[in-house]
Amino acid sequence: MVYNDDVLVTGAISAGNIHHTTVRITPEPGVPTSVEITGLALRGTGPVQAQATAHTSVPGLRVLEVSVSSVTPQGCLVWIYRTNAVETDISVTLWRDP
Repeated sequence: MVYNDDVLVTGAISAGNIHHTTVRITPEPGVPTSVEITGLALRGTGPVQAQATAHTSVPGLRVLEVSVSSVTPQGCLVWIYRTNAVETDISVTLWRDP
């Protein structure tokens, strides 16, 4: 069976399996800068997945990279690498299989 661009969820998905938040980071120019998200309790099984997206009016020009590391059911580190020190909102979504 082939799935194109769709998410296949088996089991019951609930608010306990997904967490979405926005963090604000004021980066140091030319240096990877991070903030920590803590206090989560994602339910489910298997590894926690995470995705981060920077909100900027000039994508690719000053935001060189955003990423998530040290992902656990309790939280993660959110990173940004910019060429300037503009405060940036980053949307972060974490999820875990039910």
